[in-house]
Amino acid sequence: MEALPIFPMMAPAFRTSTLSYDNIPNFNFRLKMKEHILLTFNTDPHEYDGAFDELAHLKFEANIPSASVEQICKLKRYYGQLCMMQKRFPMGAGDQLETPFTWNDGLVDLRSSHSEVTINDIEFEKASVMFNIGACHAQFATEQTRDTQDSIKAAFMHFQYAAFAFEQLNTFRNCEMFYPSVDLDSNVIAFYYKVMIAQAQECLVQKSLLDNRSAIVIAKLSLWLQESFESATKIVDDWIVNIPESVQKYYEKFCRLKADMYGVIAYMSLGDHAEKEEKKMGWRLQYYNIAAKYMESVSMDRKTKENYPELMVTASFLFDVISAKQKNAEKENDFIYHDRVPKQEEAIDAAKKDGAMCKVKTLAFDPLDASVCGEDIFAALLPPEIIESNKNYGAQKAEILKRNVEVIQSYDANLDVMLERAEFDNLRFMLNEGKDLQAMFEIPDELMKRNADMTAYSDCIPNLIERLRESSGTATVADAKLNTLISKLSAIDLPRLKSDEGFILISKELNKLSEHLSQAKSNNTALNKAIASHTPNLQLLSLPCNEMWQKILPEWKAPKEMSPEEVQLRKMVEKVLEMRTQRHTLLAQIETTMKQDDISKKLMGTNEERANLIMQEELTKYAKYEQLINLNVQAQENIVRAFADANADFCAERIEMQRAKTAYDQKVAELIGSYDVYRDVTRKIEEGEQFYRQLMARCDQFAIPVHAMDEQYRAEIEKKERAQKEAEQRMHQFRMNREAQDAMMDFGGGGAAPPRAMGPISTRHSPMAPPAGPSAGRAPRLGDYLESYRARKGAQPPIVTPQFQPMHQQDEPQGPPSPTPSSICDFPVSTRGAGASQRMMASPRAPEPPSQYYGAYQPPAPYQQQHPQTNGAPPPLNLADPLNQIDVFGFANQK
Repeated sequence: MEALPIFPMMAPAFRTSTLSYDNIPNFNFRLKMKEHILLTFNTDPHEYDGAFDELAHLKFEANIPSASVEQICKLKRYYGQLCMMQKRFPMGAGDQLETPFTWNDGLVDLRSSHSEVTINDIEFEKASVMFNIGACHAQFATEQTRDTQDSIKAAFMHFQYAAFAFEQLNTFRNCEMFYPSVDLDSNVIAFYYKVMIAQAQECLVQKSLLDNRSAIVIAKLSLWLQESFESATKIVDDWIVNIPESVQKYYEKFCRLKADMYGVIAYMSLGDHAEKEEKKMGWRLQYYNIAAKYMESVSMDRKTKENYPELMVTASFLFDVISAKQKNAEKENDFIYHDRVPKQEEAIDAAKKDGAMCKVKTLAFDPLDASVCGEDIFAALLPPEIIESNKNYGAQKAEILKRNVEVIQSYDANLDVMLERAEFDNLRFMLNEGKDLQAMFEIPDELMKRNADMTAYSDCIPNLIERLRESSGTATVADAKLNTLISKLSAIDLPRLKSDEGFILISKELNKLSEHLSQAKSNNTALNKAIASHTPNLQLLSLPCNEMWQKILPEWKAPKEMSPEEVQLRKMVEKVLEMRTQRHTLLAQIETTMKQDDISKKLMGTNEERANLIMQEELTKYAKYEQLINLNVQAQENIVRAFADANADFCAERIEMQRAKTAYDQKVAELIGSYDVYRDVTRKIEEGEQFYRQLMARCDQFAIPVHAMDEQYRAEIEKKERAQKEAEQRMHQFRMNREAQDAMMDFGGGGAAPPRAMGPISTRHSPMAPPAGPSAGRAPRLGDYLESYRARKGAQPPIVTPQFQPMHQQDEPQGPPSPTPSSICDFPVSTRGAGASQRMMASPRAPEPPSQYYGAYQPPAPYQQQHPQTNGAPPPLNLADPLNQIDVFGFANQK
């Protein structure tokens, strides 16, 4: 039977129209619609010119349709727009915008005056478009070759869509309102619906034959087709519409022939089933006899062959097949099986008892679905009643959502308190990662980064220690240099210099630098101690990552197998998570559904009476979510109790795991802290090096004026020492002259006169007389003088020595002015050698020379010739000397 020729299919003719919205006689469609928009919606109607253009184009495409998928989509879009316009614009019969629509019936010849029908009702337009949707699906299905599986499926699907279109036409309001339209007559629509369903079933029969399905399946499908076409034949017989008689007879004969042919296929398949499955050869023969009887009903006269040529091809094939099967079954039963042959009525009753089977269901489409019919071109125009209904519907949805959110938040708060006490997150981590050391003791990213930094520079720790040592050495050098400058300033004991403004400022600055240096040295000590305490951890950080991890792992071994307590606890943890996730998922589904829930289009296609019913029906879809959420929260108490019991049983193992985890975390924190100390020490060392550089530069800057003041001070000291030495020399010379005079007086008896240079000196003794003695008659000799001198020496009164007063009791000699800040220029230290500075510091402080001796004492002539105008004081400071131009702090510019 798989070679059975394909049955021809039937499809209704299209309804056509010649009118569009722009050429309706005596009716300005756009003007009336724009007036309604302006008055009803208080909106600029010109904003919808594009919408009216698109509507006119859709109307034009629907007037003369063609069998194609694109045309089907256009018809559905136009139908959807009509449904949505109907609520905004009252275009029905007797309404404010009653609009005339004209269509030509497909069953009536276009040349007939009865073919064109005009009705002032948008329902007539919708019915005509829906009719063409069904006709377009049907015609597209009949054009399929049905010689492949895909072609059969396509035809089957389009017949299902066509059946839905004609089924919808039966639900329109009283079809008598469409009189005298023939296509929209209720009997005609019922006939088309029946035929579309039957032809979809034919596709199933054809596919079953190609797939070699069981004979009983083919028989049941064909029995239903035989009954369906017989029913369609009766519907055509009852037509009382004004159409040509030939058309009505054509449909009647077509359905009759198909009914008989599928009767042949059905009973022939029952005979095959009786032969192969039931082994009832008598029943087989009787089923073949019934099939042959149906075959005899198929008229194969000349006129029939001319009107139904494709059907006759199939009929000829069936006649040959059933004739051969019947003759063969009769011979086999007569000569071989001798099985009882049931009566015809008995066989027919048995076939009907098993029942016919229909596997076809209509495929519906939603005219308000944007994916099928496109977006609403007048979406911004919402009638007041639709807006109010949407507002009420939104308020009810918000109440439902609020109620569920409050319930979930309340139970979540209680659950969070309990889980926080049980350290739920930490427990989950232990259960999930406790058996895996790498996961349980994972190296944090912070530690990994620090380890990578340390391992990148393997000698960083020795370098750091060396830098600390160098910093300490630099501090020692800086301390010595600073102490040298301070010592030089401290050695200056001239009040005139010490009271100088520059001296005071430099002294204060050096003291500040000394304090800073002391703090820096303390910091060096602290840094050394810090590095010493963290050196072991820094050495660990310098190891390769895996080696470091092995050394910081705690001594703990995870159990290889799970204990019963752990198994139970894992189960309860998953239950707690599932409970919380489930209710939040349900709440999210409610929110998502509410955001996507827009019933405006559904309300647009209905009246006010059904609006509340539609809202209540739409709200029922949230009831199932509420029910599931209530069941979820009611189970929380039992789940929490079971979790607490399981957690208590697992306490011992958990404590051991927690101890190991805590020790590891502490070690990781120590390593991170040690690295941070290392970085801080490195930074402070750099700051210290910068400080020492600045300190050394500052010391070099102050060395110039300090050396200048030191040299000036030493120069004045040297001058005082020279004056004191000269005074001592003069004193010594005076003493020598005095002694010589006394000696001459002792030995010469009168002596010579004192030198003129020395001047008169008063004494209590008279000049020496020549000694008296035995040698008076002769001139005295040296021995005489010595004896006389020795004799007097014991009785001579002490010589009065000059009284010297200390130098500090005398007025200080006026020396050169001190190097004040206003007179000191800043030039490099290198201009004055270090040797000079060292020589200055090495020279001892000389005592202060006296400034006045006896009252009549005058300095010797050579000294007065050198200093004729100073009366013995040091010479004044030469202002042309470069040392007088030094300016340490820049005060000269300020003055």
